[in-house]
Amino acid sequence: MKGPLTISLLLLVGCDAISQGADEQILIHVFINNKPAALAFDTGAGVPAIFQSAAQRLGLQISNPPPDIGVAPAHGIYRQTESCKVATQLGEFETRFYVLEGQSAAVADGLFPWRWLTGRVLRINAFLLEAGGGCLELLSSLPPEVKSWTRLNVRTNEGVLTLEIPGSAPSTSIVLDTGFRGGVGLPPTRWREWRLSHTNEPTTLELGVFPALGSFIAEEMWAKNLTLGSFVLTDVPIMEVDVGKVFGDSAAEAILGIAALKRLEIVIDEPNSVVYLRPKTTPALPYKHNRLGAVFTA
Repeated sequence: MKGPLTISLLLLVGCDAISQGADEQILIHVFINNKPAALAFDTGAGVPAIFQSAAQRLGLQISNPPPDIGVAPAHGIYRQTESCKVATQLGEFETRFYVLEGQSAAVADGLFPWRWLTGRVLRINAFLLEAGGGCLELLSSLPPEVKSWTRLNVRTNEGVLTLEIPGSAPSTSIVLDTGFRGGVGLPPTRWREWRLSHTNEPTTLELGVFPALGSFIAEEMWAKNLTLGSFVLTDVPIMEVDVGKVFGDSAAEAILGIAALKRLEIVIDEPNSVVYLRPKTTPALPYKHNRLGAVFTA
């Protein structure tokens, strides 16, 4: 199944149950066992995953993972579907999906891991989500302008999109996560440092969900400037996230979610395991946040 790639992209609002609040996601339309489905492109997903309700609608059998197939404990996912055929405009292949239990598939049927685009040069224009499309491009070659951008190596032994921060001791990293609605998730130690040095900044509360953590409530603040390695993000929301528990990486300095990715130009050179970043200097788009400052849970 070859030919030009035409990935359909949609704006999703409030549909991703493993993120927080009203959400924005990139949808890639596929066929699973010849039945249409929509998977959210998720650079924070190390494995393909599907919501239980979607698996049942598609007629996929769900079973415990065979002993010879690894599970994804860092993602809190333990059951798998039967082997099934997935068809995209890139080609066809067979896979098993890990099952997201106890969560609803409002629009997206599951998660499309970024490693499925292996061997490709990819541009992520998260800031175009507001316009409803054009935020994911497959490029025929590396754009020449990226030579002047920040260049970070991709950790090749990680399923999620993890970037190494050069010159740090001990070695640290950041995770790009298009499945996380928020801005920057800081691990507890760095969050406390930021919080103590910005006591006059306004705060709110947000309710989030990661498969490895379940539901959690965290403070959220606004950072006018945030330094991560060799580049500086401006005008991004930040919150505390136990990055080590979410991704099993205690060295990760931050998670960059959709709201932070909107403040970056991003080109992924997967064949050479490199990501090029350039911070945007234009004014930040409005961010949907909890104006009440309270969270109600059952």
